[in-house]
Formats: sequence, C-alpha cells, structure tokens
Amino acid sequence: FLLVERYDRIADAHELSESKGQRRRLHQEDFCQALGVVPEMKYQNEGGPDLAQCFELVRRVTRPSAPQVLRLLDYVIFNALIGNHDAHAKNFTLLYSNQSIVLAPFYDTLSTAVYPTLTPKMAMKIGSKYKFSEVHVRHWDQFAQSVGLAKAPTKKRILELAKKLPMAARKLRSETDRDFTGSSVVEAIIALIEQRCALTIQRLPEHVTNNNDATDLPSAIQ
Repeated sequence: FLLVERYDRIADAHELSESKGQRRRLHQEDFCQALGVVPEMKYQNEGGPDLAQCFELVRRVTRPSAPQVLRLLDYVIFNALIGNHDAHAKNFTLLYSNQSIVLAPFYDTLSTAVYPTLTPKMAMKIGSKYKFSEVHVRHWDQFAQSVGLAKAPTKKRILELAKKLPMAARKLRSETDRDFTGSSVVEAIIALIEQRCALTIQRLPEHVTNNNDATDLPSAIQ
C-alpha cells in the first residue's frame, strides 16, 4: 500500500497551539454529497455523476476555479493512463477551510485494470466510451468539449502526462525495490502504464494546436 499524509487534518504548529494540541479536522465533501447523489449511485452507469457534472461543480464552488479545474483534468488523465477504473464520484472530494474550497488531493488511487477479475470499464466515460481500449482522439475531443475545455491544449496535456508517467512509474519502482522485489503485480502495473501511455501517444496527433483552437489551458477554462 501507499502511505500518505492525512490531508483533512490541520498539522500547522500555530493551529495546534490554538486548538490546545488537538488536530483540527477540515470539512470535506465528496462529489456525490456535493451534487446530492446517494452513494449507491456513485458510478455513472448506475445514474451517478459524469465528468461534465464534476467539472461544472468545481467551476461553481471553487475560487479561483482555474487551478482546480486543471487539477481535476490531471486526475482524469492520470486515472485513465494508470488503469484506475474505480475513479467514481465518491473518490473526488472538495476540501473546505476558512479561506477557500479546493479540490482535495488524490486518494483511493490504484491500477484496477491489472486485475482480470475486475471490470474493464471506467467509472466515468471519456467521450462516449467506458473502455480505455476504445478511446481515440475523437473521444478525448468529446470529453474536452463536454467539460468546457479547449480541445488542443487538453490533448497537449494528455500527451505530456503520457510521456512522463512510464518514467515516473519505473522511478517509483526503483525507489521501493526492497519492499516489492520480484512482485509480479508491480511489474504488471508498470507494463500496463507503459502500454496505455504508448497507445495514447500513438492515437493522439503530436501537433495538436491549430488556428481555431490555440488557447492555452489556463485561459480556456475561465
């Protein structure tokens, strides 16, 4: 497992002293809660939120919304490329503080696609497709349009992450060799990431910017 720091607790020394040494809990709300959807309907194919609703929520409640929308875009791309088919609406969360509402850090992130007994379908569609193997450039275009992002810079970001992730995965494996030496699952996950990234690079054109869609992402999501 991957051990991460709790993001919903205040660990700042000043805050600790103000609360008499007790960690203060930050309020959080997953996307099902924020959208008024019951937990039993967390998957899109069961009537749960789709990606368009998720992006609309982030735009509506966060300020400034642009950085949070970009983070959500990265989350969506990352989940697709690592094979996390369980990225449903309860695995995206808003984090509340006195100052702001932001998108919470990633959690419950794993490569479910490496396990043959688990569903080959993603929790939310990319364009019109639930299966990553069926996602082509036109489906990324459909996704970008549905969530209010410019197509060209969205595809540019997809390519950037597809080129970086295999190296990042291998680096992480080398840093944890003593814990996972000889693990067939780890090797299978890395192979899956490499295959998905290679397929994505193959299917997306290298030069994605044209005169009709040349806006950089930050300005495209205002």
